[in-house]
Amino acid sequence: MKRLDIYTDGSCSVNSGKGGWGIVVVYQDKVYYEACGAEENTTNNKMELTAFLTAMKWVEEHFKDELVSYTIYTDSAYIANCFKDQWYKRWEINGWRTANRVAVKNKELWEEILKIYKATEHICSISYVKGHSDNVWNKRADTLATSWRGNQC
Repeated sequence: MKRLDIYTDGSCSVNSGKGGWGIVVVYQDKVYYEACGAEENTTNNKMELTAFLTAMKWVEEHFKDELVSYTIYTDSAYIANCFKDQWYKRWEINGWRTANRVAVKNKELWEEILKIYKATEHICSISYVKGHSDNVWNKRADTLATSWRGNQC
């Protein structure tokens, strides 16, 4: 069974400004695939979620007929804590409202992420990695996420 490590990151200059996302897929300690993209009028959380969802969709598309397991590493505490503390279960029960009864932001992205996650949680794990640390793959994902500043995406 192929084992992948996937690093995701999102970036936004100012919330509601231009932003970007990046993913790095690592297999046997080498870059197997990477991608990035950019959006206008976005937020940092939306870019983090977009990177995360893009990674999940990529695995789903490229390994539908092959046994693979993967870990997605994110430096977004929002995403990591959502899975670790299972916030999403309460959101669904509460009609996509937080504990404070506020509508969950980026619901459409969360719904897509959760659809894939629920179908693949036996092969998918989520792990938090500290951003801007010494992790070479997280740094690469960050470089891709911020590359829109140079219009490279």
